[in-house]
Amino acid sequence: MFSERKEGESKVTWKQYVEYIHHLLRLRLSTGNLGRFTQKFPIDRFIRFGLVGLSGVFVDMALLYLLSDPSTLALPLRRSKIIAG
Repeated sequence: MFSERKEGESKVTWKQYVEYIHHLLRLRLSTGNLGRFTQKFPIDRFIRFGLVGLSGVFVDMALLYLLSDPSTLALPLRRSKIIAG
């Protein structure tokens, strides 16, 4: 069901994130007609890739918070997003 998004409120739940990752893993590990995708899945590489991405998100969000928070630098949100991104 589509509806207007209210500021600060996300319609995505953690269950949907988990189902999405599970679906991607099932697609990657399937032995159907994908041929070239039937090799062993490198789970250690996948975890390292995810950790690097997560650390980048953490750094970006922390920097955005510090730049835009009224008790720290109090920069305008648009400027803070440009600098943090």
